[in-house]
Amino acid sequence: MQQTIYCLVLCLKTAEWKQEVLRILPPYMALKTLREIILHLWLHLAAVGKEEFTFKELEEDFRNAAEKSVNPIVRGEYERCLPVLSDLLEVLVRAGLLVVDQKGVYKRREHFNEFWYFISHILSVEKLVKWGIYYLTKQGKTFFTPENLVEVIAPEDVKNIEKGLSDLVIFEDGEWKRVLEKRNERWIIKKIYPYTSPSLLKPFLISDFHNKLLFSIQVLSQNRTEFVTEDVIKLIQLKEQEEVERVLRKLRFKKHRNEWLTGRKNVDAFIEDLESPLRLPRGWIEVNCLNLLDRGSYSWTELVEITKADPSTLSRSLNRLKKAKVIILKGEGKWGRRYYITNCDNCPFLTDKETCKSALISEIESMMREMKMPKPTVDLKHFSNQVLKRFIDLISEIKMDRTEKTDVQEFRQLIDAMFGPSLLLLLEDQEKAKVIYEKYGVKYATELMEKEYPMPYMYSSAAKKTTRLLTEEKKL
Repeated sequence: MQQTIYCLVLCLKTAEWKQEVLRILPPYMALKTLREIILHLWLHLAAVGKEEFTFKELEEDFRNAAEKSVNPIVRGEYERCLPVLSDLLEVLVRAGLLVVDQKGVYKRREHFNEFWYFISHILSVEKLVKWGIYYLTKQGKTFFTPENLVEVIAPEDVKNIEKGLSDLVIFEDGEWKRVLEKRNERWIIKKIYPYTSPSLLKPFLISDFHNKLLFSIQVLSQNRTEFVTEDVIKLIQLKEQEEVERVLRKLRFKKHRNEWLTGRKNVDAFIEDLESPLRLPRGWIEVNCLNLLDRGSYSWTELVEITKADPSTLSRSLNRLKKAKVIILKGEGKWGRRYYITNCDNCPFLTDKETCKSALISEIESMMREMKMPKPTVDLKHFSNQVLKRFIDLISEIKMDRTEKTDVQEFRQLIDAMFGPSLLLLLEDQEKAKVIYEKYGVKYATELMEKEYPMPYMYSSAAKKTTRLLTEEKKL
């Protein structure tokens, strides 16, 4: 047993760690929900500033997140995650990404962060199918059916679908409304969410569970007003298998009856460049733009630079989003640049504006308590939802970097070397600065700077504000 563990560790320390890990882990690990579990796990470890955790701690973390969520869709995702947490940890241990001792304490291995980075780049059906083929082949399969691939790429328990249908909601007229009503064994369609454009949808296989169900109901509602659970299951399976077969034909696999043969294909080559960008999947640009615009305004030029998308393709994507009225013009800048932002009155994420703001303010206050900082004296309701989200992102990064990891310490040294001298000159008279901050109603800003968080823009923005305030004091 010890020799086996030693061989696995040795393998993970080499450049071939990916082959060993992907041989053990099925590709459904890269789907959004599980990817977010791993990210949550990663952030949990970083936020608490330690390398170890127990299953009980992680489970409690997820339960708290589910209880705090005001969005029933997000809450449902957390609840779906809970039953698979134990299995997830077990498979990560088998893959050598986590290690657990006899007391049930888990600790990250050296390739844990690399693996999360890797799966965060698996954004297309083609990549998932390649990983699935590699996984099945390493399990001894020389042929497989589309159903086999779907089982390892996007497995769904019938119980999940049954519960998902009973919890299925859309946001309408300022409240969450159920889409279906169950009578005996049949589902009666009450509400249909009209998708604004098929171009905004991701491929079915990698869509969110909630969107899969909504899309299925939309298709079924074209010729009926009620259905049974089995109808949804068959439709989901059909759509997923069609997408898998499309990729298999593209990869030129041979088909015999309903089975696809691996033949003499070098399946090891399938995983060599999985994290490398391919042609972006349908809907990816729109989703990426929405995530950016939901935290502030950006121009077309800025979005092109950030997303690295083709300029003409991104222009068409923005036009689709404008036509769907999920983004609006925020203002204009130099040289006629037009800045866009998400439309809170027609939220692309199906959330009510005031409900969203309340949840964001609650989250900010919770984060401030965790950091042992006083409750904000300003009225956060006066700020836009996008600004509040950006502030939460900033505090989250600060929390994550409050660790004693070697790379973080080195990063601090670089920031201190670059920004430290200027900041020290500006803060020579610390007592006067504090008085001025208090006068301007931001009395805890100086203490925040003194904590020396490793954030360049925290340093630069703090320095600029101190300069302005000291200047104002001289005028007084």
